[in-house]
Amino acid sequence: MKRRFFLSILALGFGFCLVCVSAVTAGAKSVAPASDEVETASAGAEMVVPQLLNEPVNTEVDYYLAYPGILPDQPLYMLKMVRDRVKLWLTRNPADKAGLMLLYADKRVGAALVLAQGGKSSLAVETAQKAEKYLQAAVGEAEKAGDEELLVVMGKAALKHEQVVEGVYDSVSEGSRDGAAQAVDTVKLVVADLNSKGVIEEKVEDAGEEMMPAPDEEMVAPEKMEPTEIGM
Repeated sequence: MKRRFFLSILALGFGFCLVCVSAVTAGAKSVAPASDEVETASAGAEMVVPQLLNEPVNTEVDYYLAYPGILPDQPLYMLKMVRDRVKLWLTRNPADKAGLMLLYADKRVGAALVLAQGGKSSLAVETAQKAEKYLQAAVGEAEKAGDEELLVVMGKAALKHEQVVEGVYDSVSEGSRDGAAQAVDTVKLVVADLNSKGVIEEKVEDAGEEMMPAPDEEMVAPEKMEPTEIGM
């Protein structure tokens, strides 16, 4: 009991520090999730979160990603990761845990695209892979909770993730393409799994190509990921 109380206080302390740092970094800027551009400081220079994050190019996906906030290449990101892990550890309800994991997945996939377009290919790929592992784990928790509405949200999120991760793949260097392809494959398996459960309302086509495999093709179910396997 004392340990749990201590960890709760520690998490709140980290959260307060991060909020203060975010406020200083943001300054007078306000961030709207549907805006065309979101500016964020990274390694002393301003970087623009591309329009692809929240305004699809080829298909319409009614889903908006959370603002990524502090990026993996920034000094205080380690504190953010510790805070996230503590919050996840303290969350026991499967539906709540699924929502938290989805939030982490959304923030990381957005950060991955920013890093990729900023020329940090290796870190972008690592972040994208973690994002999709969090998405897989979130789907697993939503299934455990038996929450159909949450699974529908997961379906929309998976379609958005697929679009953004493909943007990461297109933006990273040639030497990082294999790692980016793994993230693309992971999210495509999640989309296929959710589509097989009937929670993706309609099959979306991207540039004339079907996202889902043909009926006679074998569908491989995504491997369930435990939270401890994801990493930070």
